[in-house]
Amino acid sequence: MEDLELLQGTVAAVVYQNAENGYAVLRLSCGGQAVSVVGTIPLPVPGERLVITGRWANNANYGKQFEAEFLERLMPETTQEIFSYLSSRAVKGIGAKTAAKIVERFGAQSLDVLENEPSRLAEIPGITRSKAAEMSASFRRQSGVRRLIEFLTIHRLPPELAVRLYRIYGPDAQDALRDDPYLLVDPYYGADFAAVDAFALELELPADDERRVEAGVLFELSFNLNHGHTFIPAEKLCAATAALLSLEPEIIRAGMTRLSEQERMVVDRVAGLE
Repeated sequence: MEDLELLQGTVAAVVYQNAENGYAVLRLSCGGQAVSVVGTIPLPVPGERLVITGRWANNANYGKQFEAEFLERLMPETTQEIFSYLSSRAVKGIGAKTAAKIVERFGAQSLDVLENEPSRLAEIPGITRSKAAEMSASFRRQSGVRRLIEFLTIHRLPPELAVRLYRIYGPDAQDALRDDPYLLVDPYYGADFAAVDAFALELELPADDERRVEAGVLFELSFNLNHGHTFIPAEKLCAATAALLSLEPEIIRAGMTRLSEQERMVVDRVAGLE
């Protein structure tokens, strides 16, 4: 870890970005010098400031690059940074001309007005109250999704989960995940159980938590169903889940009973999905 370095600057340009995995290639302005930065940096936007921890490397095709490993994102502060951010069309309904009007009117307070006092945008000729509300909603949504992507990335979860989570839970998405990380194994999200389980334990969810046990049982059922087994002997299911979660069989049996009482699975001499 001793060769890690810290780089701080403002995103001057986004050369490439992959929306699926968050990989990006940026030009970062650091004290007047342009630096190439590569790595997992979801949804980068010109004008935002980044504090990046990483390593220098020489690419055979592109030369010297800074490979990002960890990063902290800071919203634009100066009027020029804010103009670059807004004129990049990061916010729906705001292009270069509208960005210039907003920054000219509100200066360094532009983003605060956009998020917390959108009605003031209607002071600008050409921006109606309804248009101002739409701009503000887009900015808040984009900011929320970006924060959620960062949260997921920190915990090594796919950034593409963020949009679906935000669609269901809105700004409460992080709270919903902290309350029940295993909601991610629902087919709607389709996250890998092992990754979600590691995430839950990182959040200090007890290993024998009921939510973890029940999610483990349902995962084993789903795994068998996807391999052509409509039913599985209850003891076999119990043993498999106990091994998966490194828990005692008694804890798993209690979870199976709860799932049966909730009618989320059928438990008799065999267990299966309805």
